[in-house]
Amino acid sequence: MTAYVSEMRREGFVEVPFGIFAPTNAARFGIALTRRLPPGWFGRRAALVIRRVVRWVLAGRPVDTMVFGARMRLFASGNTCEGRILFTPHHFDPEELEFLDARVRAGFKFVDVGANIGPYTFFAATLGAHVLAYEPQPDLFDRLAFNLRQNNLPNVKAINCALADRDGDVVMFIDPKNKGQSSIQIMPGGEILNSLKVNAITLQRALEDEGFGRPDLVKLDVEGAEGLILEPFFREAPKTLWPVMVMTERTHRTATNDAAGILERAGYTLILTTRLNVVYERLPETA
Repeated sequence: MTAYVSEMRREGFVEVPFGIFAPTNAARFGIALTRRLPPGWFGRRAALVIRRVVRWVLAGRPVDTMVFGARMRLFASGNTCEGRILFTPHHFDPEELEFLDARVRAGFKFVDVGANIGPYTFFAATLGAHVLAYEPQPDLFDRLAFNLRQNNLPNVKAINCALADRDGDVVMFIDPKNKGQSSIQIMPGGEILNSLKVNAITLQRALEDEGFGRPDLVKLDVEGAEGLILEPFFREAPKTLWPVMVMTERTHRTATNDAAGILERAGYTLILTTRLNVVYERLPETA
């Protein structure tokens, strides 16, 4: 598979060579300190304090750094996922990444829906997975695409597109405080001040257009739109495309977003529960 980026926008930091945004001595010290903090209450509280200081020092500038064995340009503010892997990558979804480490081998097929700036994409790709990474937000996609270009990962294809229940334009609602919580579904109680139109396709079309075949794992981090994507897929897609495993967030189950129920009715069994996510697997004998 050939790595590529689609609809690449040339804005700001993407035109600047990697290394130009090396952190200052103060920022470097703070980042190194947070990356050594232990898990638990004390480590989390200490990291929050240090992060505030480093954000003030950076004054909105990104940081060129190494994370998960990859060269990445990351922002400290405005995107919780990005801040977490910049400051505390050793605390980032540890059970999920341990699960991937145990399962992913060369040739493993992974679809990262809502890839953000790519922590799961990079982690799986460096283990040898073939990855389709979907990220609809233009600025986050540009960051993902830039980071992919800094690393030799021919097994990743990044696509600037949302997944939904139909093909065509959809409205994405942007969380002004955390880009990673933006969604094509309006989140109850969310502070949504902005929106934009993004292109969307169905999961079935995503797999068929790329000739990807049956994925070993589909990860859905789509802030409440999991059911919107899965329901038409399991209704219409041939079983030869049904993924072996599906990972979804735990926190967005509602009457209109019953991803767990959809997966269970399709014959999937819960095999992993973490603080943030669940993983379901469809065993071969039920396929």
